[in-house]
This record gives sequence, structure tokens and C-alpha cells, in this order.
Amino acid sequence: MLGRVRADTDYIEAVSGNEMEELIANLLKWEGAVSASEYLAVDEDVPVHEPDVIVDEVAGSDTVSQEEEDQEPTIQPATALRHCMELSAFLLQCGEQTDRERRALQTVAALVRETTVKAKRQRTMHDFFTCTTYFFN
Repeated sequence: MLGRVRADTDYIEAVSGNEMEELIANLLKWEGAVSASEYLAVDEDVPVHEPDVIVDEVAGSDTVSQEEEDQEPTIQPATALRHCMELSAFLLQCGEQTDRERRALQTVAALVRETTVKAKRQRTMHDFFTCTTYFFN
């Protein structure tokens, strides 16, 4: 029966009543009598130990724990520079009593600018090797 259906290769065509009855009769004969262990070499008496909790052990020194990640929020240099400029404008509005704070803020802003410039100048390893091959060729 399956050979006839496969030979036709027309799966849209409806299955005739006789073929459907034949298929149902074959399935009823196999019901409960066929087991996967008959086809596969399965030993049902072998105990299988599965842990209650899956332990995922990550090895490496570059991993960051959740506590460390929560303690150190990451701020982009451009955002830090914008906050420095806003704070500088606020200190200017406060008057002459904030000279010491403005000088300290200028030091911080210079450090942030330097970090921003370094970040822009950083290149990938591919760029590094591409540039060095030009020098040696």
C-alpha cells in the first residue's frame, strides 16, 4: 500500500476508503505488541543517575560574579563627559564659592576626555595586523 502511495507521489489526492481501512487494520494489529526495546538493545534494569540540580561550573578568571557586576555600573565616556559639562554649568551658576570644586571637576573632565580619545583610537587586532603588514612590505 505504501509503495503505491509513494509511486504516485501525489499527496494532495485523497486516500481511498479501502486503503484507509487497510492502514487502520495494520495499526490495530500492532497496537501494544510493538515495543522500541524490540528494535533497540535497551536494558531496562540499568539504573540511570540524574542529578536533582544541574550544576554549571564555569572555569576561568575572567568571569564576573553578579555582585561585582551590580557594584560597578558601566558608564560610557560620552555620558560621563556630558554629566561633567552639566555639573560645570551648575557650579558656574553657584558663584565664586565653588572654585575648588570647579578645578576638581576640570581634572575629572580632562580624564574623561582622555579616556574618550583613547577609546576612539583603539583598533582591533585585524587593523593592527593590517597596518603592520604595510610597514613590512
